[in-house]
Amino acid sequence: MPASNHRIAPPPRAAAFGFGRLFAHRGGRAHEVLETFGSALGESTLDVGAGSNAVIFRQALGGRYQSLDFSKSYKLETRQQEEALEHRYDLEGRPLPFADGQFETVICLDALEHVDDIHLLYDELFRVAGRSVIISLPNNWPRFLWSFLAGRNITHAAGYGLGPERKRPGERHKFFFNLEEASAFLDGRTPDGFQRPRLAFRFEQGSDGLLASAPGLTHFYRLAGKATPTDARQRYGLAGPPIWFAAKAVYLPARLLDIAVSALFYGWGSPYRFHNLFCRQVWAVFERET
Repeated sequence: MPASNHRIAPPPRAAAFGFGRLFAHRGGRAHEVLETFGSALGESTLDVGAGSNAVIFRQALGGRYQSLDFSKSYKLETRQQEEALEHRYDLEGRPLPFADGQFETVICLDALEHVDDIHLLYDELFRVAGRSVIISLPNNWPRFLWSFLAGRNITHAAGYGLGPERKRPGERHKFFFNLEEASAFLDGRTPDGFQRPRLAFRFEQGSDGLLASAPGLTHFYRLAGKATPTDARQRYGLAGPPIWFAAKAVYLPARLLDIAVSALFYGWGSPYRFHNLFCRQVWAVFERET
C-alpha cells in the first residue's frame, strides 16, 4: 500500500474556541456508528475486535452483522456478550479467516492499537471489505498532562503502562500515539482502490478543555453541563431548582474561562495542538472507488 500524497486537512480552527466541536456518542462507539455512519453499513457487516459492541450491533442489524474478537477478550463480561460474539480468532500476526471482499462493510473500533502487527491487520480490513471500511482510533494524549504535573499516574488505568499482572488478550495498548499520528497513519495507508478517508475528530463531553480534563473537575463538568431543571427536581425534589441554578452559576463562567485558557494552547504552532491535548478520537470512513 503506497503512502498517500494527500495532505491531511487540519481540524477546524474554531473548535478551540468552543465552536464546531464534535462529541462522541454518550452510549458508546456502537451507537456512534449506527447514528452517524449508518449509511455506510451494507447488507453484510464484519466487526473486528467487537467486544461488548456486538450485543448492540446484533440488536440493530440482525443477520446483517457478524462479530470477531479474541477467544478470551477482556471486553466480554456477561453471558449475553459472549453469545453475541460469533468468530473467536487470534488477531496477532495472521490474515483474517475470510475471502477477499466477503463483507460489504468492515468496522474496527479502537482495536488496532491492541495488536502487535497493526499494519497487517489494517491491510486485512480492506482485503475482506467489498465497499466500505469504518475505523476509529484513540488519541492517547488527553489528560496525561495532569499525570505529568502530579508526578504520578492519576488519569489512566487498564490498557496503559506496566502492571504486576499479565494483561488479558487485547487489553494492553501496543501502540501509543496522538491524534496527528493517528490521522497520518489512516491517511497515509489508504489502499489502492479506496478513496481518501473522511476524518472526524470527536471530543468527549465534559473533558474537552484544560479545566474540564482535570481529575475531579471532569465529573462536575459532565453533570453541570448537561443537567436540566427537570433532572435536578427529580433527583433532589424541591431543592432541585436552587441546586441546578447554583451549579449553572458556577459552570457557565468556568466554561468560558476554560475556552479562553484552552484556546491559548491552540493559538500558536501546529493546528493539531489543541486537538492533541483534548480530542479523544479520530474516525475514518473509507469508500471503494467506483
